[in-house]
Amino acid sequence: MMKTSLKYFTLLMIPAIVSAQTILIDFANSQGTTTSTTSGQWNNSVSATWDIANLIDTSGSSTGIALDVTTNGGGTSLGPDVTAGPGVFGESNTIYNDAFFDATEGGIAPVFSFSGLNDSLTYTFTFFGSRDNTTTRITNYATTASGTVTTVNLQTSGTGLGGSGIHHNISNTASLVALTPSSGVIDITMNVVSGGFAYVNAVEISVIPEPSSLLLLGTFGLAAGMVVMIRRRRG
Repeated sequence: MMKTSLKYFTLLMIPAIVSAQTILIDFANSQGTTTSTTSGQWNNSVSATWDIANLIDTSGSSTGIALDVTTNGGGTSLGPDVTAGPGVFGESNTIYNDAFFDATEGGIAPVFSFSGLNDSLTYTFTFFGSRDNTTTRITNYATTASGTVTTVNLQTSGTGLGGSGIHHNISNTASLVALTPSSGVIDITMNVVSGGFAYVNAVEISVIPEPSSLLLLGTFGLAAGMVVMIRRRRG
């Protein structure tokens, strides 16, 4: 009975220790009838302000994390009218239909500032950008979080990018991985690499558990193994 109880207790404990919090943001147009926000446990950053005071996670819980966008001339781009797609973050297809864009190539890039973060945790930001155009357009996402400059590029459009006759990105993403906040803040800039425009349709934020949680899991697993071994020897 002890062995069975221990097994079930272990199964209950593991998700609580290692589960990562996930936050989803859809950059959506809010003007007229072209609104294409995403329902469910999504945060919709709309063109009226772009800012969100308190992001929710995918369980619907408030996180205390705020998004502040410095647009520097950025706006809303209405993208491809997609009726079917792979669901990049498990959503419907609404994230394909509009995006935050910027056209300041070589100028001052827009900044996405995330505040209210926990300095003892690390965060991974995954970006999806898409625009229906035969011009090769590449977007750069950059940050100085964790004390170093980290950048990633994502092609959002180009001839045949999504397949034959499909000129928009349908599934590729780019990630800034395991970033550490400074005083609870991570700033990310969006830059034009080529094609004259930069885009972001949606962002997924993954909150990585503290190393102490992973250590606790390892310690708990070792202890559980020792108990089972002792039990077997006595049996």
